Amino acid sequence: MNGRQLLDQEMKSLQQQLSEMGMLVNESILKAGHALMTKDVEQANEVIAGDEVINAKELQLEQHVIEVIALQQPVTLDLRRVITMIKISADLERMGDHAVVLAKAGRSAAKYEFDLDLAKSEKITQLLSEVLTETLAAYRDMDAKKAREIASAIYTIQHISHQFGKEMLAKIVPYPEHVKPISKLFNAIKSYERIGAYLLNICEWVIYLKTGEMTELEEDEE
Repeated sequence: MNGRQLLDQEMKSLQQQLSEMGMLVNESILKAGHALMTKDVEQANEVIAGDEVINAKELQLEQHVIEVIALQQPVTLDLRRVITMIKISADLERMGDHAVVLAKAGRSAAKYEFDLDLAKSEKITQLLSEVLTETLAAYRDMDAKKAREIASAIYTIQHISHQFGKEMLAKIVPYPEHVKPISKLFNAIKSYERIGAYLLNICEWVIYLKTGEMTELEEDEE
């Protein structure tokens, strides 16, 4: 096996590792959103426990990338590919951290009997899950055009999340005796916007991979 074939094999393995990590994070986000909506303590605990696996996946991928750079010395496109893999795995790991925040909020909410109508959390979760899948596919395919389209959808989801947070904060008026738990939920809901921000980062890495240029995706960009 020559050097090019060996590098191609390593790149394929790295892509598989990144895809597996992405699937774990996606599952964690979905479970966290459902745990928040239903106040499901058991599912929340699954998300929290599963975060260690996601963290381990990131470290494994990072170590693999370092080995590839040291032994294969990739250049140009190949070098951009391995660099972006490290960056994206870090973004995925942070998204997993925010899934834990949401799961803990669901576990905390289970202690209270007042109705806060958290149904919107699962809708936002589903939208983020779909966008995460599309974003990782755009990375795999080096589809910069798709990444720009996805960015627009992410901003829309962030607006929905922001509105959800405002609605949650407004619940303090009818439930003044529950200021503390409502405030905690409000802070947890911000994690949806932060997950969106990390998805935007990945879209920007897709564009960098394809073009070699660093791009900041603004909200009004087509």
